[in-house]
Amino acid sequence: MPVVPIIGVGFSLWLIYFLEWKTYVRFGVWFVLGAIIYLAYSRRHSRLALVQRAAKDTTPKHEHP
Repeated sequence: MPVVPIIGVGFSLWLIYFLEWKTYVRFGVWFVLGAIIYLAYSRRHSRLALVQRAAKDTTPKHEHP
């Protein structure tokens, strides 16, 4: 039976229980900010975006007189 991991999880939960509400608010703000940055960066630099950009560049453009 994995005793050490269970004790570690229990101790971590015990520490989290005694955090102040301000800590949770700060965590939430930083988490949302990080998620926005991550999603914005990954949307532009993903393999799918590169493939779509390459396909868009190779399609013939219609010239209007």
